[in-house]
Amino acid sequence: MVLEMDSNQDGLINRIEWSSLAALNRVSPTNAELIFQVLDVGEKAEITVETLRLFRGRLALCDYAQLVQAEFGSLYAALLAADTNGDLMLSTRELKAQSQPLCLNDTESLALHSDLDFLGEGFVDLRALGDERMPFQLHTNGSLAGYRACLQSYFSKEEERIVQDLERASTGFPATSWGLADQGARVAWQRRPAMELLFHRADPFDSGFMSRERFSRVFVGFATPVGLRLLLSEVAPDAPGAPEIIRRADLDSSGSLSMSEFEAMARLLGLRASNAAMLFSMLNFSSPTSLGPVQLRPVSQGPLTFAEMRLLALGEFPGTSGQAQAFDTADKDRSKRVDFVEFAEFAGVMLAVTNFSNLVEIFDSVEVYDKSLNPDQFNLLTATEFDLPILRRLIAIVLGRDKLTLAELDTSQDGYVDLQEFQSWALLALNIAGASVVQIFEDLDVCGSGRVVVPQLAYTYQQCDVIVFRALLASRYQQQDFAVFTDADSDNDGEITKEEFLDFAASLLLSPSDGLALAQRLDFDGSGTISKEEMRVASANSLRLFDFRRLASVAFKDSASTFVLADYNRNGLVTLPELQRLSCERLMLRGNSTPRALFQAMDKAGVGAVTKADFDIVAGDVTVLGLRHLVQSVWSTASEALLLYDSNGDRQLQLQEFLAMGPPLAASAKNMEALFTELASRSPDVIEWDIYHVAMSGLAEFRVLIRERYSDPQKVLLDIDTQKPWNLINMQEFAIWCRNRFQLPEVIAPELFQALDTRGQGNLDRTHLELLVGASVGSRVFGQLLESAFDTGNAAFDKVDFEGDSNGQVSLKEMLRLGTILRVEPANVAALFTDLDVEKVGFLTPLQFRVMAKPNYVFRLSNLQQEDNYFGIYEMKLYKDLECLSLIQCDLPMSSGHYVQLNEVPIADPVAAAVGNGSNGSNSSDGQEAAAGSGASAVAKSSSYASAVGTGGSNATDFQAARAFDGYRGSRWVSECQRCLPGASWIGCKFDEPMQVRCVELYLTPEVAAASNVSSRRMQGMQDVFTKVAAGFRMETWTGKAFQKLVDIVKPPLWEIGNLGEPLTFKPPIAAAIASLPEVFQQIDEKAAAEFEKSVGLSSDALLAMGIGLTFFGLLCCGICFPMIASPRCLNRLRVNAPERMDLKRSGKLDQILGFA
Repeated sequence: MVLEMDSNQDGLINRIEWSSLAALNRVSPTNAELIFQVLDVGEKAEITVETLRLFRGRLALCDYAQLVQAEFGSLYAALLAADTNGDLMLSTRELKAQSQPLCLNDTESLALHSDLDFLGEGFVDLRALGDERMPFQLHTNGSLAGYRACLQSYFSKEEERIVQDLERASTGFPATSWGLADQGARVAWQRRPAMELLFHRADPFDSGFMSRERFSRVFVGFATPVGLRLLLSEVAPDAPGAPEIIRRADLDSSGSLSMSEFEAMARLLGLRASNAAMLFSMLNFSSPTSLGPVQLRPVSQGPLTFAEMRLLALGEFPGTSGQAQAFDTADKDRSKRVDFVEFAEFAGVMLAVTNFSNLVEIFDSVEVYDKSLNPDQFNLLTATEFDLPILRRLIAIVLGRDKLTLAELDTSQDGYVDLQEFQSWALLALNIAGASVVQIFEDLDVCGSGRVVVPQLAYTYQQCDVIVFRALLASRYQQQDFAVFTDADSDNDGEITKEEFLDFAASLLLSPSDGLALAQRLDFDGSGTISKEEMRVASANSLRLFDFRRLASVAFKDSASTFVLADYNRNGLVTLPELQRLSCERLMLRGNSTPRALFQAMDKAGVGAVTKADFDIVAGDVTVLGLRHLVQSVWSTASEALLLYDSNGDRQLQLQEFLAMGPPLAASAKNMEALFTELASRSPDVIEWDIYHVAMSGLAEFRVLIRERYSDPQKVLLDIDTQKPWNLINMQEFAIWCRNRFQLPEVIAPELFQALDTRGQGNLDRTHLELLVGASVGSRVFGQLLESAFDTGNAAFDKVDFEGDSNGQVSLKEMLRLGTILRVEPANVAALFTDLDVEKVGFLTPLQFRVMAKPNYVFRLSNLQQEDNYFGIYEMKLYKDLECLSLIQCDLPMSSGHYVQLNEVPIADPVAAAVGNGSNGSNSSDGQEAAAGSGASAVAKSSSYASAVGTGGSNATDFQAARAFDGYRGSRWVSECQRCLPGASWIGCKFDEPMQVRCVELYLTPEVAAASNVSSRRMQGMQDVFTKVAAGFRMETWTGKAFQKLVDIVKPPLWEIGNLGEPLTFKPPIAAAIASLPEVFQQIDEKAAAEFEKSVGLSSDALLAMGIGLTFFGLLCCGICFPMIASPRCLNRLRVNAPERMDLKRSGKLDQILGFA
């Protein structure tokens, strides 16, 4: 019949067609018109065939509400009327009884009851749907929850059909209010004003459009926090909304919502249980069991914090792709920045946050730069992968303060924060979790100890300084410091301008004021830009000496406070573990390479501990020698530095010019003024060119200065040597000569003298002066020039390799650059490189470079086994022959280190230090410190002591390697380590020519004068508990590439050591069989024979045999053969063609002819 009514088959029934239907069913025109107006919800003067379902067909929830409205006024009133027993629990029987008169069959009644049973309890809970709780799904006039219930019932909870229906009504997405009104009229019997109100509630920003995602999350499927916020906007429309929400849903009146209460509320709003569980977990990050007013603030009406707005954004833009999607959504003009207008539109349209003043507050909390947000700043809203810059900004914004206390994180109260505590705090305070939190913890735990201490925790909130900046860069770039400069230098011109740095700082979520302050701190040379070298201070983990000084200068107040911080055990000394701890905890230096290299530079003696005076080279005032090492490490050459700061080009440095060198070296103005006074020896107002070069290059420039004036070492000797004994120059003579001849500063002469006096004898002779005047230098002298200029071979290697290709090797090109610094001729350097490169591979390894010697030019003894006490050698003599008769001169004593007496008051022997403290220095409160250094007996005193210059080596407080070669048995070399592992401590010699050591004499006890009392002599010999046990040694020779074992010397018995105090002479012969080594290890005579055979083509033995054979043959010929040949008989026989014989033959032949005739 219905199809017959639609005479034109257009799916619509107009008034004429409806009147015809009414007349057939005997309905008066007046009643027919009233019914038509009810059915014509869209007010289009026509109704759809579909609306006739009220009379025939399946009824959905809103259909039943429309059907009972005329009689009961509302659906809830109808349900109350159906509850005949008044228990407010409507059963299927009771609903069936009400619906049967309305022509609903049993199946339809059961389906209707199921749609009304929102809580899934088997009955309709009318108490829960009452006005005091959650009646909203029964509301049919502009209610979001009510419309959601209507759609779910009408489309049998088929979500895709619901979305597709609106898509058809709106001709695609985004949907308009007209399309939603059309759907509402057909499905929920809603008129246009009610649907426009509903559209406004779903689109509070009044953009006029509704996206597919918004429609789905509010009316159809899983609701996000924004969807829940919109649904709850009619539950608690006024701010603050959270208390009203709790009042309606808090069944046990606890003041908060448990999981079950929250789920019940969500289901009464049309959400599924799984959706409710997801929302509960998102909201309850700070409370594990319930939701209070604070947790409900993001989904209720009222002002929001940044963290709450962030929660809404994460719900709308989940996952790693959501971050980029959110920014693209907000960045309407595609400028790669989001201004406030775009931000407000994004918040209103996407997050349903429309409070203008609230949005201004949130926008400003991000510390807007240039009135807009860059991608990194905006992404704070949706970031799911974090690094330290994001965490710092979140802490500042979310927590709203500039400090965290350890107590907030350290729940175990053990004084530090472990990973579990950090994760728990991050979740509760910031609502962040996952692998990023673990990564940030590891970024803070630079020491790798599995815990974060207070200084490291401070990097998350304190004012951004250079150390915090280092932490941010390390976290963002994960130790890839090369990428830092590339990103910051946007125009790739090799310099970072202030504008570039501010943009780069903004990408790390730093404010313009922080960025400007950092730019000024990192511009060490005051050029107005930041170079790659300056940026390394903030980005690199492998820092050189001056890098570390720069870092320490911006990190600590002064050198004294730096030393106090480094001295963790408060014993007045700093050990390597303490320096490593300072570096990682307070300077954000990861790894041990930098602290180890710096400690080696400070701990020249290798004792494992340094005093304040030694520590100053890395963080304090420097001496002239320290200034030299800094200048050599900062600039390619000392000349480059002078040319850079000699502003008027007069080849002199005035005070102001010299002071300008201070900032790049991290040296204070006061320190530089004092150095200027010391170096301005020729004129008090300037530092002359030549004096500057000698001061900054040491022995190398002094050699140039000498060679400009002298060509004969004898002339130099005569010039200097003004006192007896003649032909020997003492320190006083040398200093006077340097002052009178060159006007060198007094501070330089002792250092030059010590550099020349390699054997520590306190005097110089002609051979030392030959070093200065000679046209070429050998490997030993080249090494001396290196150490004078750079302090250590390691420092020289690091400089030349870093300025080269940084491949951990030294090429010829890099070696030539080093020769330029040391003023050595390129041909000389090339020849030296060829000699050192024994395998002809084109480079030198770090070990080859540090040893700086050709094969068989170095000999040493290392400890054979682990020693549990210091050990020493009073005298060590090397011989060329097995009979120990031909003594070898030690040109340059060398060792791994030596004992340094770190006591305040010098004493005659280190044994007093051990005895005076009641131990041998073996007890320590900290195991690490004892293992690393010289023990607890050490107290503060500089280890930069004089090396007994001018005393003939008689100073008993000097234990350097030279003391074992000075010919004086009252002095000795003492090992630097108290507990030496095998091979850790060694002593040896470097020679000026190849030497084959065949015999060694070791004096392991002091020489004691004869005494009548034998027991007192024995006691005197046994008092030396400091080195009471002699060591076993391994003899090694340098092959050009490594040290090769020759023979082992077993540790002698104790009774031999204490033999009445008499010197113990140990002469282990080196067997000739030891010489049977690979080619590079051949003995000198064998090597010479091989070179002879190569040049001549025959070995010397073959040549000798050939000579003997030829001699024998010659004698045989001269003594026997020649006399026989010279005899008359032999000669007569040899005269076959003599004239008389020829005449005789002819006459005989003539006679024969005549006879025949």
